[in-house]
Amino acid sequence: MISNRDVLVVGSSLGKLVRNIGILLLFPIPLAVAYMEFDVIPDFIMAAALSFLLSNILQILFPSEDDLKLRHAIVVSSMIYGIGAVLAGLPLWTSGSLNTILDGTFDGMSGWTGTGLSMIPDIDHLSHAVNFWRHFTQFIGGAGIVVFALALLSKSSPGSVKLYTSEGRDERIFPSITKTTRMIIGLCFFFLFLGSAALTIAGLYGGMSLGESIFDAVTVTMAAFGTGGFAPHSQNILFYHSLIYETIVIMICLIGSMNFMLHFTVLTGNRAELKRNIEIITFSMTVLVLTAITMSFLLYFNTYSGYVTLFRRGFFQLISGHTGAGLSNINPAQLAGEWPYISLFAVTVAMLLGGSVGSTSAGIKALRVGVIIQLFIGEMKKMILPENAVIVQKYHHIHPAVISDRTARGALTVAAAYVILFILGSLITMFYGHSMINSMFETSSALGNTGLSVNIATYQAPPMIKITYILLMWAGRLEILAVFVLLGVVYLALKRATHISTEVYRTGEKAAEKIIPIRKK
Repeated sequence: MISNRDVLVVGSSLGKLVRNIGILLLFPIPLAVAYMEFDVIPDFIMAAALSFLLSNILQILFPSEDDLKLRHAIVVSSMIYGIGAVLAGLPLWTSGSLNTILDGTFDGMSGWTGTGLSMIPDIDHLSHAVNFWRHFTQFIGGAGIVVFALALLSKSSPGSVKLYTSEGRDERIFPSITKTTRMIIGLCFFFLFLGSAALTIAGLYGGMSLGESIFDAVTVTMAAFGTGGFAPHSQNILFYHSLIYETIVIMICLIGSMNFMLHFTVLTGNRAELKRNIEIITFSMTVLVLTAITMSFLLYFNTYSGYVTLFRRGFFQLISGHTGAGLSNINPAQLAGEWPYISLFAVTVAMLLGGSVGSTSAGIKALRVGVIIQLFIGEMKKMILPENAVIVQKYHHIHPAVISDRTARGALTVAAAYVILFILGSLITMFYGHSMINSMFETSSALGNTGLSVNIATYQAPPMIKITYILLMWAGRLEILAVFVLLGVVYLALKRATHISTEVYRTGEKAAEKIIPIRKK
């Protein structure tokens, strides 16, 4: 059952995380001043003030200094994305960039989860501050709202360890969670600097002004490394018409989809890990297979006239989908109307598979896919080898490991949960008249936190589709199981409340039975 202590711990921890979102909402204000966009400053101040107010209310109503347990941490990390989506979407809505608060919540959730689907009808005329905020949420959300908050702690605690684990991360660069999260944030800014510098040069080479080139480079790098699909222009990466720009973006996406522990291992000199890591091997295999399928059918149906264009369009979408980046050099209408179904399906599968665990990417993840493939191979060996043969299945992920029953169950459970939600989301989308392949594609994009689109998730979509995709983005970012834990906790809380109400009613009934006879006398 849910106790009062549980409620206090969750409420207090949520208050602290909401305060951090309030701090982040102040970041676009200096940019608004620099570009003299004074009209949007009140929107960010209001959203930040609301965040601080909500933070104080939560900490006053739920005072607690107790450490988080794992169940508390899962509930906190699940709820902060929902609250954060509303708060992040407020300045987008109040500034007039979006039509409704639901659309604002959609873009807020899309930002924090690194998805990239958007309800904004006119991206090309957004203010620089608003545009920066959209991409900044993807950059911070890619690392994780919780990871960013933990990096600000003065020291680690057992509760911070649970909170770190609750966001789908269990690997540590250092024994201290605070040092680990600071290293993750440090790596994010390191790659942000490198990517921005490279794209700035590419933009200048393509004829952009210095100011425009720097702004676009920073925002695109934020989205690419955070494996989110927002872009500062409605044409997305197609706007630049540059093979150099697209190549750099693909490299940033690939880096963002790699495990932070792997980054640290390689940067500290152990480059051999790239050759034997199960995630790199699995990811490379799936990319090769799905690229071959995508290209073959694009070529067969003569979708593009030249081989260079074929490779640029086909490979970019596939890598963008597989890493969860969601950036595109194709118009969504062209993707929906010109691409053959099999090629669309290949990208759909790529978006479901995703990148690496412990990265900015979402999806089932390459580690789990690799483990499932190993399990399949193991079952085949059991059928071929003698019955008394002992089969030990091993893999290498930073360190050598054996596939235990727990690892196998975890990989299969998460994969099954993704497939179930994928089917449900596709059916709901099909209910509104969209074709099966387009419904599957858009659902996979939302659930895999990708952002590629065939023009279903737009501001004109029915509210039910928007709500469905908000829930899918949320579930995909939390790797689904955390959502079921939250639902279980809510159920137990409602059950407890019902039980208390029943007990109060029964107590009052018994008291009434004693009073009424006295009154009759």
